[in-house]
Amino acid sequence: MSNILLWGTVLIFALSTFGYTYSLSGVNRAFYGCFKAIAETSVIAYDKTGVSASPYFSKSLFEEKCEEYFALALRPYTSVYFLSFYFCDKDTKKESEYPTQAEVCLSCKVYTKKHYMRSASFFIEEGKHGGK
Repeated sequence: MSNILLWGTVLIFALSTFGYTYSLSGVNRAFYGCFKAIAETSVIAYDKTGVSASPYFSKSLFEEKCEEYFALALRPYTSVYFLSFYFCDKDTKKESEYPTQAEVCLSCKVYTKKHYMRSASFFIEEGKHGGK
């Protein structure tokens, strides 16, 4: 009789551990999968009049795309999550109308117990295009 109780406890523990790791790895994949595409689609290289300008992050576009992505990606793993955003100039670290740095922070509960919190920063840097 004690063997049945012992194996029942082991089975419940194993299933609980599987559920937690499944949820945690799903949230992790969702967070690390957001990197390049959302930041690249949120970069604007024109000012409000349509004249070519130094590239900067569109705050509203970046927030909108992040919210859309996480709503879809996190649906199977958690129902409650929070996103926070911070935009600034990459060099001065001060808030700017035309930010060259964007940061997103994700906070949620994984499998109703553990608190998951990660943040990612994106920068706009000059690089070489085309050429030799």
